[in-house]
Amino acid sequence: MTRRSTRNQIVVLLAILLSLCLHPRAAFAGESAQEVTVKINNVVPDSQIVGRVLGLSADRAGSYKVVVYVKTDKWYIHPYVQGGEGLSFAKIDPDGSWRIKTVKREFPAELVTVLVVPKDSSPPAQTADMEGLKKAAIASYTEQGQGRL
Repeated sequence: MTRRSTRNQIVVLLAILLSLCLHPRAAFAGESAQEVTVKINNVVPDSQIVGRVLGLSADRAGSYKVVVYVKTDKWYIHPYVQGGEGLSFAKIDPDGSWRIKTVKREFPAELVTVLVVPKDSSPPAQTADMEGLKKAAIASYTEQGQGRL
């Protein structure tokens, strides 16, 4: 292999890596060509949060999960840090729908953020900075908590 072809390969590799850094969605295979969004459709206090993920194909839905964070003094996974599906994260059904149990706490949530993350990821139980977590997700959505959670 010549020096020139090796240098060209390095330049191409660096260009690919740079594009992944500038566009983190591209790191999620198959999702970069479409816009993935997530929304909260309904909150029933002391019962459940219901939402929908759009733009994620039915065959890829099982590769991701929804994690809900609420902000009081910090951002916390809601409603429970541990507990598995339906308690610390929600599976995404093929039609994009998801639901997770909720409980009303002593301190109402100022903000609620929903993240769509890879199924095998382990988001932190709490964080002071949601921006770092949003960059690790393929979709995020934030709304005022308005004491509903």
